[in-house]
This record gives sequence, C-alpha cells and structure tokens, in this order.
Amino acid sequence: MKRQTTGYLRTIITYKTFMGLMELFFGVYIYNIYQRSPENVFATLAGELHFNLENFFVKFAVDKAEMLGADRVMGIIAILIIFCVFNLIEAWGLHLKRRWAEWLTVCGTGALIPFEIWDLVVRPAFLTVVVIIVNTLIVYYLARHRELFHGRKEELTGRAG
Repeated sequence: MKRQTTGYLRTIITYKTFMGLMELFFGVYIYNIYQRSPENVFATLAGELHFNLENFFVKFAVDKAEMLGADRVMGIIAILIIFCVFNLIEAWGLHLKRRWAEWLTVCGTGALIPFEIWDLVVRPAFLTVVVIIVNTLIVYYLARHRELFHGRKEELTGRAG
C-alpha cells in the first residue's frame, strides 16, 4: 500500500510542477508578445495556435481584448506568475514531504474549488469538470494520507525520517 500511496503523491507532484511550468510559460509568452496592445496579444496568440482569424468567435475575442487595457494584461501576467510560484513551491515541498507543503496544497487547492464550481455554472466546460475532479481528489488524498509527511519536530530540526 505504501508504494501505491507514494505513486499518487508523485503524480500530484508532477501535476503541480506541470501546472507551474505551464503558468510560467504562458506568463512569459504573453509578456514577450505584449506590445502595449492587448488586442495584439490575443491576435498573435490566436495566430500562433493556428485559429482561423476570420472566425466570428476569434474575431469577437480579439475585439473584446481591446477593452482589457494594458493594466489588465499585466495583471493577468502577474497572476499567472503568482500561481506558478505557488504550484512550484507546493511541488517542491511535497517532494520533500514537508507538512507545511501538505497544508499549503490542501488550503490553496481547496480554496480554488468554489471558484471553479462557479466558473462551471457560468460557463459549462468539460475541462472545468476535469479540473474540479482532479483538485478535489488532490485535497482528499492529501487530507487522508497525512502520515506521508514529516511532523513539525523534523521540520524544525531539519531531520527527515
């Protein structure tokens, strides 16, 4: 049973690392193509993803991006980088099997679930359902398997057992 539980923990670590790296990638990517015009950012992104730029929905999204303003685009980039840092810290702490990382992951991931549910109600999407299920399973697993993490005494002395 121990091998299976550590396999799940490795999966969570891999997921958190992947999410952190993707957030970093998109944050840096948007920053690099950012040319003082949010419309340019979305038009370039749509072109890079090989979307049909003449499609009504793509045109609509690009036109609406103009309403974002430069400050909002920089805010989106900042949020992506903050989420990146949190996910990578969670992954590293889980890798080290630290109790603080368990709590950070449970609280951080669990706090986002209500927002994801609200997003699902407003804009139903299959990917949102998958994210809600994955995040709920992560919170449940970490809360249920607290024995995988070192206690406070080991953290303070720096010894891992």
